[in-house]
Amino acid sequence: MQQIESSGAYWYNALLVGLNKRFSHGLQFQVSYSFTRDLSTDALTTNGANGGESIGNQDDPRQRYGPESFVRPHRFITNFTYQLPGPKDLHSFKGQALGGWNLAGVITVQSGHPLTLTYNHFGR
Repeated sequence: MQQIESSGAYWYNALLVGLNKRFSHGLQFQVSYSFTRDLSTDALTTNGANGGESIGNQDDPRQRYGPESFVRPHRFITNFTYQLPGPKDLHSFKGQALGGWNLAGVITVQSGHPLTLTYNHFGR
């Protein structure tokens, strides 16, 4: 017998810190860090088409209480943008082709369970 039920309790707390800085000559960057903690009475039950499986005494939420598996407790993200120097006359052909270019990047470092990458190829 399979029973699908929507129940449980969930607690999520987070600390978010960020810094945004713009320099001269078209350089800017942003740095952010988050520390999160989440606990649930039905940990490990948020995966699958109809949720997951609860193991143990279903009448005792304290027995199932614990951290969720999908959380990323520490997450550090930085991004930058640099406007490349170009010709002063942006209305000329040279200015249209070589002006207005930006260089940008994003770096993400996080902790937690490894991500599972999958690839499905159907037909040709």
